[in-house]
Amino acid sequence: MKDTVGNDAATYSKSVTLMKDTIPPALTTVEYKDGKIVATFTEDISASGNTSIMLIDQKTGVSTPITLRNGVNATFANNTLTISQVLPNGDYQLRLSANTVVDKAARPNANQLATMYFSVTNNVSNDTVRPVVVGVTNTPVNPGVSPGVEQTATFTAVDDESGINLVTVQDINNYTWDGKALPYGSYVTTNFAGTSDKATNVVVTVHVPSSEIKETKTALFTVNNIRDNAGNILAAPGKGNVTFVSGANPELIAARVGASNNSLVLTFSEAVLGVDAKDFLVSINQVAVPTSALGPVQPSYTDNTYGTTIWGSIAVNVDINGDKKDVVYLDTDGISGYSYGDLVLEVLSRDTNRTNSLNTYSINLLDNKIYDLRVRLVRDASSPVQNRQGNEAKFNTDVYVNKY
Repeated sequence: MKDTVGNDAATYSKSVTLMKDTIPPALTTVEYKDGKIVATFTEDISASGNTSIMLIDQKTGVSTPITLRNGVNATFANNTLTISQVLPNGDYQLRLSANTVVDKAARPNANQLATMYFSVTNNVSNDTVRPVVVGVTNTPVNPGVSPGVEQTATFTAVDDESGINLVTVQDINNYTWDGKALPYGSYVTTNFAGTSDKATNVVVTVHVPSSEIKETKTALFTVNNIRDNAGNILAAPGKGNVTFVSGANPELIAARVGASNNSLVLTFSEAVLGVDAKDFLVSINQVAVPTSALGPVQPSYTDNTYGTTIWGSIAVNVDINGDKKDVVYLDTDGISGYSYGDLVLEVLSRDTNRTNSLNTYSINLLDNKIYDLRVRLVRDASSPVQNRQGNEAKFNTDVYVNKY
């Protein structure tokens, strides 16, 4: 190297150490400002490959996935990631997956998985006006119509100042019916005017599983503890008569031998409709009794109880161990008349006055030869057993017959 007049420069040397940047950007703070989540990092950042992060409400445990769209709902500038997301007051956890942001190194370093808590306190006016609940009601299911999987009650929560706190609306513990907590599986949906941080008029639908309503009843539905975003609680509990109909399925709960010893007495959990012989599968010693051997099913004078009779058939002059006998049997093999595949219940001495007959012999169900007697309610598609509300019974469960 020379200067302008041609003199050579003196020789000069200096040691230089080049440091490779291997430190990833780390999340340092998260705060909520003006409807936006602002996440700050230890260094300047850019968008990276992952675009899905998670927001968790610490009170309800509800997780909300957020898809980051650079320039739409997310801005990467300097050392901050700003996410547009309207949130009601509460405590939250931001879960930032790995490779969401990178630093500005020649070979960019991606962030590692990070979580951080932050609180949301929306600005409200000096609001001292309490919210109100109006129109607690429902449209009950018509008699004779099955209520379906769930039933609903509705009401409207109103607060024109700071808006209804939606978290308190979602809390199922704030509702009772007939003075009791709502059954397990109940939940809440909403439709509101305004934004989630200032919902001034909220139409609330409370969903209740029909299977947990054991009795049709009109009773008081009460709404408590709803608050607005300024913390004001309801001026008075919301109340209204709500009718929920039974969604419980009737059951065959007991069976016993009747007083005549050849009849069955069948008891249901509640009054039922459409009961006939085709609704039952009776088995003796684990062999199915043909429906033709069951007499008509008649209601008894006792609530929810029905009776039927089992009739045996007679075959005469049958070879039994080398002797000619008459037998009482059930035609269980599907072949018309007596055959060796049928279930023989009783062997009688030969009587020349007897003739072959079908379903005419009174069977003694207390006989020791009958060691296994059970009844199963089955679904007859043409006329399934149901209660007066239209709910079908529970089918295909064996009930052992009490013989004593």
